[in-house]
Parts: sequence; C-alpha cells; structure tokens
Amino acid sequence: DTPLSILISKHRIGIIVKLIQNPRFILEKISDAILNKISPPKKSAEKIILLSIAVDPNYQRHKLGSALISQFEEGVKNQGSTSYALFVRKNNTNALSFYKKSGFTIENNYRQSFSMVKVLK
Repeated sequence: DTPLSILISKHRIGIIVKLIQNPRFILEKISDAILNKISPPKKSAEKIILLSIAVDPNYQRHKLGSALISQFEEGVKNQGSTSYALFVRKNNTNALSFYKKSGFTIENNYRQSFSMVKVLK
C-alpha cells in the first residue's frame, strides 16, 4: 500500500463528501483519465509545472499533502524529468512552509508570488 492509498482509506467518507460537493473536480479527473488512456503522455524533458494542489483545511496536518506530492513526483519521474516547479502566492505562508519542508527552493520572486522548484533524487 502506498501512503496515499492508506490515507484515502482512512479518510474515505470525508473525501467522498468533498468530491460530491465539487462535481466539476470529478468531471475534470474523469476526462483526464480518459484522455490519458486514449493518448498516454509521452516522456519529456520539458519543465513540468504542478498547477494546483489543495487539501481541505479539516484534513490538513494528516500528511495528505505529502502523499499527493509523493504521488505526483512518481509521475514526474515516469515522464523522464528530474525536477518540477510550482507557483505559490507570497501571502500563503502555510503553503510556503510546506513546500520548503518538502524540498522546494524559491526560483523566482514575482510581485505577488514565488516560483519554486524541486529537484528530484
């Protein structure tokens, strides 16, 4: 069992409720899964950017964010990349702290956000 599957089984009801409350999220994930089956992603050396990650505040501090990051990183490695980046708002101190603890470093300083990068081992 992966850390993500263990966390999902532990918090299954809460996750299902959140998914039901956000039907657009479900539709996006289903369409992504279908598109990946039809046209699987090709290995690439292009820069990979994590566009969005979120954990409901009621479920933060349960290692869900770390499990999501870990799962994402497996996909990054499978794509043939050794690093990836993300953007975070400067005023999002909780996220900044989480990303720094997760091994990210600030790459660029923009007006309202930072771009952060993580080199995978």
